[in-house]
Amino acid sequence: MQFNVHALDTQQQVVALSLEAASEAAARDIAQSRGLSVFSVEGKRQAFALPRLTRSGGFKPALFSIELLALLEAGSTWSRRCRRSPRRKRPASVDRS
Repeated sequence: MQFNVHALDTQQQVVALSLEAASEAAARDIAQSRGLSVFSVEGKRQAFALPRLTRSGGFKPALFSIELLALLEAGSTWSRRCRRSPRRKRPASVDRS
């Protein structure tokens, strides 16, 4: 997997690298073996990869259920209103072309 690594080199310059490694820890080790002080490691997302769900920002079923219920109720109310309202007829004098 590709990782974006940000680090400081021996001259205290910020360096950005793109490394191929098996894990985040392995990418950090590769950069440190080059004499860099790593301060950030992020995995690159592939173009068609789905976002990963983590516990901190992942899927919240309770929130999803509440929002789904609100949408279903709103749609149900709207469809009932549409069925009740009489359809207006166009006046005969209106040209349809």
